[in-house]
Amino acid sequence: MNIPGVSLFVVVFSWLISETSFAITSTATLSDAERCSVFENMPGTEDFDTLPAEDGSTLFLISSDSRRPPQNPTQSKKNGGIFFARWSGRGHALPEPYELPRLNRDEEAFHPHGISSYLFEGKPYVAVVNHMNHPFTHAIEVFQIKENGLLFQKRYLNKRIRSPNDIIALSPHEFYVSNDHLLQTFAQYLEDILNLPTSGISHFRNDKWSHAAGNLRFANGLAASFTQDKFYATATRGKALHVYERNIETGTLTHQKRYPLASMPDNLLWENQTTLNLTGHLEPIAFLQHAFSESNISPWDMSRFHTETGRLETVFSHDGSTFSAGSSALIKDGHLFAGTVFDAKFLTCADWNTGDTQH
Repeated sequence: MNIPGVSLFVVVFSWLISETSFAITSTATLSDAERCSVFENMPGTEDFDTLPAEDGSTLFLISSDSRRPPQNPTQSKKNGGIFFARWSGRGHALPEPYELPRLNRDEEAFHPHGISSYLFEGKPYVAVVNHMNHPFTHAIEVFQIKENGLLFQKRYLNKRIRSPNDIIALSPHEFYVSNDHLLQTFAQYLEDILNLPTSGISHFRNDKWSHAAGNLRFANGLAASFTQDKFYATATRGKALHVYERNIETGTLTHQKRYPLASMPDNLLWENQTTLNLTGHLEPIAFLQHAFSESNISPWDMSRFHTETGRLETVFSHDGSTFSAGSSALIKDGHLFAGTVFDAKFLTCADWNTGDTQH
């Protein structure tokens, strides 16, 4: 989630008048892991993604940007970046991620938000939501991933990229973008205060843009099934996970079911082919306070959604004392990885015991 400036207050206020705050009930905590460590070289690790490599390792890509409201609004904002690490898997620590330079790209501002990585003809790519001149100009940028940098491929600008949050890329020719608001600038305040279901999902396919889904309250995290016939979207203000049937031939989405959630969901990541990891924010006031100061903690939780049965289970909730406002989390090969909206932190925990992953 990326909520700049004053609109953050409006979003939180709308949460308070529309949803009951949910107290932490899980007994699991980050101390359940035998070994946890935090990288502190990346601001605002709001989203990350992984890709399998030919040698059996896993490529980590982390979206990093300074996301707190600026103390001096007139001062130009430093560019964010995409950080990279190659992980050897179970029993190995994640190496410290390093920023990938952007190659063959112009000097336009770079403020990454949601990202989505994919393989095409054996080569790795990443599609990035870029708030070029937030809140007025947004783009989708595609890069080929190389260990020495991100080779720029293309930039997409379109009126359907209104208030982009997350992206899911299925190929170089098709992707979906969540727009967390319908309107821009001050008109967004009305959407938030009235908790209007006006946000939605845009679809790009073979050089054509279209409206894919709507009636969402702050559309946020996106995911597509490995078979590409199911699609998932979180609604942060709506405190829900929405499931769609996806037409593989056309890419159109048909709403199937809404699952209510205990927290305000953010991003989605695949633990395996039938299990989604959901991350959510538990206390809107705490989130607001944390947005302005790292010293104010913001509790969060992580859940599993078993796609074959529709079963939801809470994996853990954390009071934010050591890691606040978790926005993306993934369990992989006995390890936990998590990013956060605002802080310069990325969490890794080894020997992570979270119970079964039955479907």
